[in-house]
Amino acid sequence: MTKMVDRVTQCNCNGFNALEESSRCFKRSYSTVNKISSMTKQGIIPPSPKKKREKKKPVVNVDDCALCAIRNTIYNMYRDKEHITLCTLNKVLKRSDTFNGCTTSLWKVLQNIGFHFKKDDPKQALVELPHIALKRISFLQQYVRIKQERTYQFVFLDETWIFQDGSTSKTWQDENVKSVKAKQMPGKRWNSQSQELVLNVLEYFERKKENGGSTLPVNAVYERVCDALHISRQTVYAIKQRKMRNPILSSPGKKRPRAKPKTKDLREPSKMEVRNTVYMYKEISSTPRPVVFLDETWIYEKGNKGKSWQNDSVKSVRKPEGYDGKRFIILHAGTENGFISGASLMFASNNKLADYHASMNSTKLEQWETTQLFPNIPEKSLILMDNAPYHSVVLNKAPTIASRKQTIMDWLHENNANFSTDLTKYQFLD
Repeated sequence: MTKMVDRVTQCNCNGFNALEESSRCFKRSYSTVNKISSMTKQGIIPPSPKKKREKKKPVVNVDDCALCAIRNTIYNMYRDKEHITLCTLNKVLKRSDTFNGCTTSLWKVLQNIGFHFKKDDPKQALVELPHIALKRISFLQQYVRIKQERTYQFVFLDETWIFQDGSTSKTWQDENVKSVKAKQMPGKRWNSQSQELVLNVLEYFERKKENGGSTLPVNAVYERVCDALHISRQTVYAIKQRKMRNPILSSPGKKRPRAKPKTKDLREPSKMEVRNTVYMYKEISSTPRPVVFLDETWIYEKGNKGKSWQNDSVKSVRKPEGYDGKRFIILHAGTENGFISGASLMFASNNKLADYHASMNSTKLEQWETTQLFPNIPEKSLILMDNAPYHSVVLNKAPTIASRKQTIMDWLHENNANFSTDLTKYQFLD
């Protein structure tokens, strides 16, 4: 259309108005045709207008039967120890022809039926463990039996708390800040400054009573307040200005003495350690030797979200383990140029503890260093690692107070130490 308008507008002879004729021919406004013609003369290609596409409405009007099916699907997936996300749940629902909306629509439906994506709390699942549920059932059966036999009279005891003037957490409020209770709890004592102000006001009115009235005129408001509270006029004026700017007054910041730097109190061994660390980093930055960094991390087979879709039912609470699949430990090393080729190690861990360091030991680390790390790095490389327990192993570890006396004696004998067998274990370790 743009080329056609351009050709027509170029034909303007014998009083023939090409723009008007083009506007009439294409049934477009005169300004549109003129704009296209001007852009073409300037060498600008007119852009095509954006199409207005109708936005699909989210599928949220789902009947009660489908909502019940969605809820049961989530419960069954948790029972089968499957990891649930919006994408995986939507695929299962579409496969069973239960829900045909997008993930955004599914998110809104889950919100409407009480599911929220929140952090897992395995303690809730412990309530429904078989041995705990069995004890609960046994207690209830015994309670009902004793109650029916009427052999004992039940006495229930518990503790609670209450403030002097009540402990309600709700009050009648409107949109005005005057209806909001102060942070100070009912029945709480005033601080010393507030008590001093109360005494000053009391003394002011007693003095006024003895004198038969105030010595200051009624219109001297600031002077009367200063005389009653024993504060300056400048302080009263400043408080009034703060109240006009913000209805909620705040306490002024306290001037606390600045803490002294801890470097003055450092012991000599700590100073030596800091000094050696600085020297080490200077040596690393100036040395021509290649620097190699190594560390470990972990990842679950199905991800490690730590959150799941839950509602008020215990069926939606995930068990402590089994949903994220196996846990893999990853060990790798790299330099400033990137990861070292052939130095990657990944293995499955059977340990269920939250700390993944329990899955590593010095034997695995030494085997990885010998077979994968050292053959792939240059000679005389400088290796940096953290202070994990398996990164440094004492070959000839001294016994401790938890060791048996015979073990201590054997260690002393292996290290060619002279000792008397009549000594106690504490004397050996002294």
